[in-house]
Amino acid sequence: MKDIGEILNKVRGYVESVSLAEFGENNLNDKTDLFEEGYVDSFGFVELISFLESEFDIHFDEDLMLDLRLASIGGISNVVSENINKQSKNN
Repeated sequence: MKDIGEILNKVRGYVESVSLAEFGENNLNDKTDLFEEGYVDSFGFVELISFLESEFDIHFDEDLMLDLRLASIGGISNVVSENINKQSKNN
């Protein structure tokens, strides 16, 4: 099981690498709506989901991809953590 802090750091690093943004600058933080602020678009969202699935060995079904929490780093990290915990309980 991964610590939420570890998940946050990996997601932050990914978003920084693909958007050329840095946390703490330009009001980018864990609650920033990545779509509204232009850090992620629909193509970027697909790439983000692919990264999350490969990095954390999880699967996003259609319902999970519609989760509104996926708009921010904090929300993404919570969804990933819940998914990891759910999978470990099922195994």
